Amino acid sequence: MQGSARMFVSVPVEVTDTMRDAVRELTQIKNVRASREDQIHITLCFMGDVDTSRVPALKEALRDALSDSERFDLCIRGMGAFPNIRRPRVIWMGIENEHLAHLADAVRSAVRKARVGFDGKPFSPHVTVCRVQGPADVSSIAGRYADTEFSKFTVGSVHLMKSVLGPDGAKHSVVDTIPLRPAGGE
Repeated sequence: MQGSARMFVSVPVEVTDTMRDAVRELTQIKNVRASREDQIHITLCFMGDVDTSRVPALKEALRDALSDSERFDLCIRGMGAFPNIRRPRVIWMGIENEHLAHLADAVRSAVRKARVGFDGKPFSPHVTVCRVQGPADVSSIAGRYADTEFSKFTVGSVHLMKSVLGPDGAKHSVVDTIPLRPAGGE
């Protein structure tokens, strides 16, 4: 393999009608653009450009690090924005689960072991549902959805993803799927 690929590790998300309805409402606001539904995920570790010669070692390190990780239930609840609700650039839905942070730690350890760099930002579990390109007042909608449960599902796998930037935004594709073990030895 030659060159590099923009990569990250993620958990796939089960998109619900409640999520779709909230996003539809948000996109009625000028300058707010929805994330493509088939691209919705929870990023555990963003590596950026990875030398493709490192990908086999990265796959192996991820599989080793996650071999004892069990499936777990996850809840997507609430809404907010980065950097803040007054000047949003990203609109997100929140995550309620401590297991996710442990999974992110294991993934980051694996990435280090594979000698691949990553962004090093503190893990902030969220689902990006919209991007904002200019001034937008989303505070009333975000406030209405602050306690809404958008989705509840079992995390059964982790994906190593490749991302290609284009004029219509990033297009993600799965490079490898690492299944998690059934909980409690089911």
